[in-house]
Formats: sequence, C-alpha cells, structure tokens
Amino acid sequence: MRISILHETRYEYSSDVEQAHHVAMLQPAALSKQQLLSHELRIEPPPEVLRTSTDENGFPRAYFEIAAPHRSLCVTAKSEVITAPQLASQAGKLDRVGVPVSQSWESVAAAMRYQAANAAGGAFSFDAAQSYLHGSPLAPIDAAFLNYVSPLASPSLPVFK
Repeated sequence: MRISILHETRYEYSSDVEQAHHVAMLQPAALSKQQLLSHELRIEPPPEVLRTSTDENGFPRAYFEIAAPHRSLCVTAKSEVITAPQLASQAGKLDRVGVPVSQSWESVAAAMRYQAANAAGGAFSFDAAQSYLHGSPLAPIDAAFLNYVSPLASPSLPVFK
C-alpha cells in the first residue's frame, strides 16, 4: 500500500523567542515491511543548524537550531512510503519489537541511577533512556500518572509480562 503522510506542527509565541533547539522525529523508518520513497522536512523560520542522525533504536531524527528572534515556528514533514502486506499470522505484531526477558522494576531503576564511575574506576556508561527520567517545566511528571503506574511497577514484578 502506498501511503502519503503530511505532518504539520505550528507554534505561536506571545513574545520573541531568541534561541530555539529542537529534535524532530518525523521521518518514517525504512523497515523490512516499509519502504521510504521520499521525505521532506520544512522549517520556518529556516534553522541555522540542521543535522540528521539516528536515535538509540535506529530511527531517524533531525536536530535543528534557530538563533534569530521569531514569534512563530512551523515544522512540516511530507513523506511517502510503501508498506508490504503482512501474513495473517503476523497481523498486529510490530516489525522491530520483541518482548525481551524481563528484569524487575527495581533492577531497571538501579540501572537508570546516575553513576559518576563504575566500581573499577572507569568512566560511567550512559544509557540514552536516562534522558526520559526527569520532568521539565513544560512536561512535568504528573501525580495522576504516578498514581496510575505505581501498582504496575511494584518491586520484584517484571517490567514485561
């Protein structure tokens, strides 16, 4: 199936924004069941810096910086993909996701704690998932979410079950 995708995000600010740093994950991935035919990313105002890379899971992302004062930002992504039909036995299963042998919640929490150096005195190893641990002024950790997830993240329960 041939699919055209149009995504647009607009921001309107009440005063000038002097500096803006963004990461956009709008390019569809090329997978075994999905062929990327085209992708175009338009940013207004045009960024001074635009770099593309892949994230920790191999998916495409774009980092951009705008250093000129601006009162609006518009990010538009146009893409076209062809998806292959799935076998009936594979319907509903994601192509790149498997359920791993699971650790307990407390072992995952311990692995996510910041450590300046390992026991042997070497440099610490950074897990990119740590970037999602903390809230921010615009995306705080919500008490309602904590109340919802607390019973699911009980000690000794596996993360995946």
